[in-house]
Amino acid sequence: MLIKFVQDRPFHDQRYFIDYEKLKELGWSQQTSWEDGLRKALDWYVKNPNWWGDVSGTLIARPRNCEVACI
Repeated sequence: MLIKFVQDRPFHDQRYFIDYEKLKELGWSQQTSWEDGLRKALDWYVKNPNWWGDVSGTLIARPRNCEVACI
């Protein structure tokens, strides 16, 4: 049995910066606001539950800033 200890990394998955300058140079422009895009995405997921399946395992609380045994 292999046991590995993993620690939370500070700031992990808390922010990502996106630079879309190259897309703009190719003629891309934002046509949907962040709020509208998020609303549309959430609405799609609610209307298509079979596409993403059972996610109940992700609803389990995970401790932060501690060691977790992985098998």
